[in-house]
Amino acid sequence: MTLSTRIAPHLPYLRRFSRALTGSQSSGDAYV
Repeated sequence: MTLSTRIAPHLPYLRRFSRALTGSQSSGDAYV
């Protein structure tokens, strides 16, 4: 099982978390 297939189901949560941390959607998406 590759890393990307393990991470894929969690991407929406990671993006939401990074957006909350950075305070903006575009910069949050850039980190993920």
